[in-house]
Amino acid sequence: MRRTLHIARLAPPAAALLAIAAMLGCSAAGYEPMQAQREVRPEATATPRQPADPALTAAAAIPRARRLEMLESAHDDIVENRYTAAVESLKTLADATAPDDPQGAEVFFWLGFCEQELSRPAQARAAYGRVLRDWPDSRYAAYARKRLAELK
Repeated sequence: MRRTLHIARLAPPAAALLAIAAMLGCSAAGYEPMQAQREVRPEATATPRQPADPALTAAAAIPRARRLEMLESAHDDIVENRYTAAVESLKTLADATAPDDPQGAEVFFWLGFCEQELSRPAQARAAYGRVLRDWPDSRYAAYARKRLAELK
């Protein structure tokens, strides 16, 4: 069953957050906008981390500001029930997401959410599984467990 939410546009991130929280049946309290999150930088003496998978070098191809724009655009698509458009953006972000990426759990959770809404349970399970495997302590892991239970 599809749920349609009609809300006034407050500010793009706030409106999207409220609508998404309502879809999940949870509160938006405690939300920290991604722009406010601090980026952890390694010390100058540390050696650069080499990705285990050459495909992960794609993360460097998408600047952080662009990644945030893409994620916000995907949130807007989700709020407007444009799940196919959201999946395209989220897959691009997912391809550029390393296991230590702080936004990785969010990207894969929303990818699973969209796949589930598009009646693609196998793809949804894979995305939720990635959240649970790579970011088990994130707030999105709890949401992923809840959505996985709905798939069974």
